[in-house]
Amino acid sequence: MIMTKQRLYPEAMIARVIGPDMFEATVDLGFDVIHTRRLRLLGVDSDHVRNLDPDGVKSAIEFFRSRVEGHQVELRILRKGEYYYARIIYGSDSTDLLDEMVTVGLLKRFERSNSGSGSVELEQ
Repeated sequence: MIMTKQRLYPEAMIARVIGPDMFEATVDLGFDVIHTRRLRLLGVDSDHVRNLDPDGVKSAIEFFRSRVEGHQVELRILRKGEYYYARIIYGSDSTDLLDEMVTVGLLKRFERSNSGSGSVELEQ
């Protein structure tokens, strides 16, 4: 499976939040090339997301939207196979969205012991 080096996009825009760990972002690639791509949050335990109850899904999506939808953020994007994953860094204090969602109990971080899941491990 092909895994690429993380790429940094310091001025990306979150176009819309689709799910508790999925969103669309628009990035300026330079030379007047703008690209919109569907991504997943890097480092999320995908088994946990699949097992969220409807209220948990709704709460996570609302939190995600309230923090970054329609805002400019920094994205650190990693491609694994045909999928793209990203860390979202936002705000003047450079908050990591996943760290915040884990802290408030909306999502769980992928742990290597869950090797049977389809998650991608968070890279620092």
